[in-house]
Amino acid sequence: MRFKLSAALSLLLVLVAGPAFAHSGHHAATGFGTGFLHPFSGLDHVAAMVTIGIWATQFEEKKWWGIPAMFLGLTVVGFMVGAHGFALPRIEVLSGATYIALGVVIAVALRLSWASALPVAALFGAVHGVGHGVGLPAEADPLSALIGFLAATTLMIIVGGGVFLFGRNRWGQRNVQVSVLGIAAVCVAITAAI
Repeated sequence: MRFKLSAALSLLLVLVAGPAFAHSGHHAATGFGTGFLHPFSGLDHVAAMVTIGIWATQFEEKKWWGIPAMFLGLTVVGFMVGAHGFALPRIEVLSGATYIALGVVIAVALRLSWASALPVAALFGAVHGVGHGVGLPAEADPLSALIGFLAATTLMIIVGGGVFLFGRNRWGQRNVQVSVLGIAAVCVAITAAI
């Protein structure tokens, strides 16, 4: 029964997924407040950050913090590179592909070694950061927007890890994995809409 509920909720997320509005220019990140609100402006962000948090909790307790730290650190580097004009082709599709891959890794319980996981987190963070740096309006204050963006991103990563730890104990590992597969499907739907 729980598996069916989890699968139904995942399907619902896929059906209601719309285009990725977070990078569509519907708002200008000009300061801390708008930088903080930006990650909440699209389902792609929420799904991605929650997934990073869930993935981090897959590692032993003393090491889990390294995944979000590496991701956030390279997000900063990518953001600054993007803000200075370096753009990757089809950044939205590339960014979506990273979260799809991560959702599948979690859903199938693929266990990467710590040494393998850190560069993956770094790559995902760099791609994510470049996309946000490129989208920064010319009149924006990059530092305050970046600080706000990082604060919200960190919060969502922590929530993702907490939800997974709670959910694993309450609903079982497999149901949480099916839900993450649903998140990956949402990312597929968003990426296809781009």
